[in-house]
This record gives sequence, structure tokens and C-alpha cells, in this order.
Amino acid sequence: MKNEVSEQTKINRFALFGWSITVAVIVVAYLLEVIKGQRTIGYYSMVVLLGVLPLLIGWFIYRKDQENRTIRYWCAYGYSVLYAYVLLTGDTILTFVFIFPMIAVLLIYSDPTLLRNLAILNVVINLLHVVIKVMIFGMRSEDNIADYEIEVFSVLLVLVISYLASSLLGEMNRNRLETIQKQSRRQEEVLTSVLDATEVLNERVSHIDQRAKDIEQQSVSAQVSIEEIATGTADVADNVQQQLSMSNGISDELESLTQISQDIHNKFYETHQMSQDGMQNVENLSESTRLVAQSKDEVSTATETLVSSLREAQEILSLIRSITDQTNLLSLNASIEAARAGEQGKGFAVVAGEIQKLSGDTGDATDKISEILEAIAVAAKNVNSAVANLDEVSNRQNELVEKTDEQFRVIDGNISDMTDALERQSNFLTMINENNVKIAGSISNTSAYTQELTASSENTMNMTKESLEGTKAMTKSLNEILQELQKLQEITNQD
Repeated sequence: MKNEVSEQTKINRFALFGWSITVAVIVVAYLLEVIKGQRTIGYYSMVVLLGVLPLLIGWFIYRKDQENRTIRYWCAYGYSVLYAYVLLTGDTILTFVFIFPMIAVLLIYSDPTLLRNLAILNVVINLLHVVIKVMIFGMRSEDNIADYEIEVFSVLLVLVISYLASSLLGEMNRNRLETIQKQSRRQEEVLTSVLDATEVLNERVSHIDQRAKDIEQQSVSAQVSIEEIATGTADVADNVQQQLSMSNGISDELESLTQISQDIHNKFYETHQMSQDGMQNVENLSESTRLVAQSKDEVSTATETLVSSLREAQEILSLIRSITDQTNLLSLNASIEAARAGEQGKGFAVVAGEIQKLSGDTGDATDKISEILEAIAVAAKNVNSAVANLDEVSNRQNELVEKTDEQFRVIDGNISDMTDALERQSNFLTMINENNVKIAGSISNTSAYTQELTASSENTMNMTKESLEGTKAMTKSLNEILQELQKLQEITNQD
């Protein structure tokens, strides 16, 4: 019932939406004519009134009762009023096409009576439209007559086809209803057959129930044996669990042992690396010692050079002093002789030459002193550089010594760690041995439980044979039930 109500509601809503769209199109079309000056405001107001007022009444009825069956008549006859007005007052023959959208909308109701009445009404309206155009407006030309024929026959044809389509849909719906009724009767017959088959099944099920009780009694004895097996199995499971725990303990201990071995390997590797670094540091220390000795040699050589240069400088300085003394003496003698000789003083030109020579020697000596002093400066720089190298080498030696000491301390710590790891490894091996002894005892207990389980299994096997006989009888009954079900299926397939 809910589906029917929902279907009727949807049909009414669709019809009202179709009506609303059609009216909206007509209102907009005539509004455009008003804007173009082809229609008056009064005429347009009448179009809006005749189009909108019945539509609003239809929507009002729908809001009150969405399943109301009178909505179809409001759609048909309310729209016909608007159609008659625009057709009879229109100035174009094509106005008759406004009936077609509403006919398409009303087809959804599948109501041949409604479409028949609508066809009669609209054909009369179109004939009246032709009479008015011919009799009042005198539009009797051949073109006009052809337009009238197209108008009347088009409307008549569409309405007749719509009526026939609606009638066909109604007949198809009636045929479907008859088919549904036939299926309903067939289902009643099938239900009767099902009830008969159910009685047979009840009898078979009662027989199966009796056999099941017999099997249940046999299962009691089997249950006792199964309980014994379960008890033994539980004990076996406990032992197996203990063995599993022990195995897990062994696995963990072996894993720890592996980790310890890895740690020992890492420590040995680290110690080896430290030893290599210590050897390299010793080599670097030896090289530094050689550089220190070389630097000392350079300092000694530079010092000797400096001393030798200083001695030469002293000799040259003595020579300069001697030359200076002689120059002073010659100058004094020249002064004296010049005073005595007067005109004869020209002879002192020789003295002047000697003085000039001494002056030249003095210049050469001065140049040599300059070179020697430069050599002394270079030697002094070498001495300073050598001293700096000695300081740097000394610092490097100190660093290398400290690093070597630290590395040997690390080596000592690693050796201690290796000693502790070896002790732990020994303890773990002892624990593994103890666990192996416990596992051997558990295996012995498992063997005894296995023998008990074997005996219980034989007893259970005998019980199972008896249950098998009962199961065969039950299978036969089930086959009979299957045959009845197949008959029922054949009856159902005939539907």
C-alpha cells in the first residue's frame, strides 16, 4: 500500500511540475509580446490569471492530500481554460501546439477516460477557433483553410493516439494483474504441496531423531574415552609447553652467547685497531725525533755561520780602523807639507791620490760589511725558523705521547671486558647443560603419556565403528528426505 501511495504521489507531483513548466513558458512568451508592443497589459494579466490561478489551486490540493486523484482533472480542465483563451484570442494559427505538452504530461496517469474527454473538449475548442476565424474574421483563403485542417487534424491525431496509447497501457496493466493473480493461485498450490512434503519430512525427521538418540548413547562411552585422551593430551601439552619454554630459554641463552661472542670479536677488532694506531703513532714519534735532530743540526750550522760572519766583520772593522788612522795621518802630513812648500805643494798630489785610494778601500770594505751583515740576518732567520720547528715538533711529540697513553688505557679496558664476557659465556654454557638434562626427563614422561594415548585411541576407534553404523542409517533417511525435496523442487520449477 505504501508503494501505491508513493507511486500516486510521484505521478501527481510530476503532473503538477509539467503543468507549471508549460504555464511558465506561455507566461514568458506573452510577456515578450507585451514588451514588443504586440499585446496589452490587460490581455497579459488575463493570461497570467487563467494560467496561474488553476495551477495554484492544484498545488494547494496536492499539499492537502498528495494522493488526491482529482489533481489529474485540475491539470486537464484547468489548463484547457488557458488553452481556449490563448487559442481563441491569438493572432497566429500555431497557438494550437500549446495543447501537446499537457497531453504528454497527462499520459502518465494511463487514464483513457480522461484523455477521451480531453480530446473531445479540445477538438471542440479548435473547431470553435476555426469557426471564429472563418465567420467573424473572414479568413477563408486556401492557405487559411489548409492551416485550419492542419490545426484540427494535428490536435485530433495527437489526442486520438494518446487515447489509444493510454488504453493499451491500461490493457497491459490488466493483463499483468491477471498474470499476478494466476501466479498467486499457483503459489497456493505449491504451498499445499510443500505442506504435504513437510508432513513426510516430519516423519523422516522423527526417525532421524531416534537414530540420533542411539548415536548419542554410543557417544557417551566415546566421550569418556575422549576425556581420558583429553586429560592425557593436556598433560602432554604441559610437558610440551615446558619443553618449549626450555627450548626458548636455550634459544635465548644461545642468542646471548652469540651476542657475547660478537662483543668479544668486536673488542678484539677494536684492540687490533688500537694496536695499529699505536704502532703508527710510534712511527710518527720516531719521525718527529728525526726532525728534531735535523732541526738541531740546522741550528748548529746556522750558529757556526753566524759566528764566522761575526769574526770576519770584526777583522773588517779592524781594517777600517787602520785605514781610518792612516787617512788621518796622511791628511795631517799633507797639511804640514802644503804649508811649507807653498808653490811646491803640487807634489802632494801623490798624497791626495793615496788618500783617494784609501777612501776607495774604505768603500769596498763598507760594501763587504753590508753583505756580511745580510748573511748574518739570513742566518738569524734560519735560527729562528729552526727554533720554531723545534717547538712544533716538541708539541707533536707531547700529543702523540698522550694519545698513545690513552689508547693503551682503552686496550687495557677492552681486555677487562673480554675477561668478563668469557666468564658470562662459561655460566651460560653451564645453564644450557642443566636445561638439556631437564629436557631429557621431559622426553621420557612424554613417551609414557604417548603409550596411554595409544590405548585410548584403540578404544575410541571401536566406539567410532559403532557410530559409523548409526551414521549409515541416518544417511539412508537423509536420502529419503532428499528425494522428497527433489519432488518439491520439481513442483516449484513447474511454476
